[in-house]
Amino acid sequence: MLTTLILAIAVLTGALGNVLLKIGTRALPSTLDIGKILSNPMLIIGVLVMISSFPFYTLTLQRMSLGIAVPLLSSLTFLAVLVISYFVLKEPLTLTNFFGILVLIAGIWLIAQK
Repeated sequence: MLTTLILAIAVLTGALGNVLLKIGTRALPSTLDIGKILSNPMLIIGVLVMISSFPFYTLTLQRMSLGIAVPLLSSLTFLAVLVISYFVLKEPLTLTNFFGILVLIAGIWLIAQK
């Protein structure tokens, strides 16, 4: 149960960090400007959220087999980003995306089987 909670926190903080980074990039110019990157509050918060996911990510790796933990972390984070970006960023979710999500969920279920 604790491992599942740690995994969920790692996934949600990783996904939220990515979405915050995406929101922060909207205010950036198309050219590389380190000053604007370092002074963008949303990017800073996104980086901090990503950093906060690291301990949960490593705890998940410690508690699970690597061949199960990494695919679960990656695919669940991908799913969380899709859902969050659909609702928060208003990004489209196509029928193809939906079928891909179903395949991914089936794969997650298969990976999680012992």
